[in-house]
Formats: sequence, C-alpha cells, structure tokens
Amino acid sequence: MKNTAYILLFLILSSCFSSIEPETQAEYIEYKSSFDSVLTAHMPRILPNSFYGYSHSGGRFSDLTPTKSFHVKTQYSFKTGYKMQKDKLLTKTIFQTNSNDTCAIKVFTGYVTKNKKYADSLRALNSICAKGYPIPEFCFPDKQQLIDNPSIIYVINSDTTISNNNPDTKYIDYLPDEWNKGYSIGFSTNDKYLLIDYWLVIW
Repeated sequence: MKNTAYILLFLILSSCFSSIEPETQAEYIEYKSSFDSVLTAHMPRILPNSFYGYSHSGGRFSDLTPTKSFHVKTQYSFKTGYKMQKDKLLTKTIFQTNSNDTCAIKVFTGYVTKNKKYADSLRALNSICAKGYPIPEFCFPDKQQLIDNPSIIYVINSDTTISNNNPDTKYIDYLPDEWNKGYSIGFSTNDKYLLIDYWLVIW
C-alpha cells in the first residue's frame, strides 16, 4: 500500500514538469517493470517530453509469441538535447550497424516459423552472411524515407542467457545455432529526424 502511494505521489509530482499524461506514465512504468531491470536500465526512467510512442510484447503479461520485446521511441525538437542523450548512450555500446544492413541477424516478434518459406529464406541468409548480434526486426523500417536516411543501430548487450520471467519463451530455429536463445538490448538513432529508439528483445 505504501509503495503504491509513493508511486502515485511520484507520478503527480513528475506531471508538474512533464507534458506526458500521468496515466501514460503509469502504463509505461508498469510495462517496463514487467521485464528484468537489467534489460531496461538503458531506457528512460519515466517518459521524457520527447516521447513519441512505444510498443510492448511479453514480460510478465500473458503473451505466447516466441519473442518478447519492448521499445520506446523519442523524437527531439532540438539537436542539443538529442546529441546530449545520444552521446551519453554511446558510452555503453558493444556493436553498431545501420538499418539498411542486409546481413544483420534479425529477431522477429511474431510467429515467423509458421511461414516455412519465409523461415527457410531467413535461415539461408543467416548461414551466408549473419554478423554481429541479434537485433529486433522493427529496427529495420520499410518506409522509403527511412531507407534513404538510415538509422544507426547500437547493441548495448546480448547474451544467450534468457533473463525473462515468462516460461513461454520459445526456440526460434531460423536464427544461427549459436543464437538459438537469448536476449539483446540497445537503441537506434537517426540524426536527420532526431530520433532515439530504445529497445529490448528476448527469444
């Protein structure tokens, strides 16, 4: 009861300095807390005014897809704030690529293995030129303006130990053998659109 009161007070005080609705903040905090804190440490503690949108799958909530994911998009109005946050995040990275990289190891957040032809093509591609660490497919947009102005994708950490409380995480067989289970956390940046997208994926 005490903890609930503290959280409520924190959200009320935060709303005085934020353009984000308290209900949206509360929902974000709930979703984020459904994942191991190690996996969300790089994400905003609360939604900043630069908040653009987020999506969520899994965690402690009922979701039986083979992967669990969470990502938060922010878009800055000014280059100064964007650059400060980007520079801070860059001190934590272990790998980088861009959103046009055709050899990236993509982790899909739906039932890819139900489509055998598609899964086979992914498996063949991964066997030829897979490099780096697994990255969620939503980091690779199909919108032309983003293809023409690719984002840089950074991995902060990736490991084959699953740090997820949901026992329904499943093996995904289109990935390289050494990545048949695990997690990746990171973020993407786009200098043209002043976007920072924080993400995590568990499979």
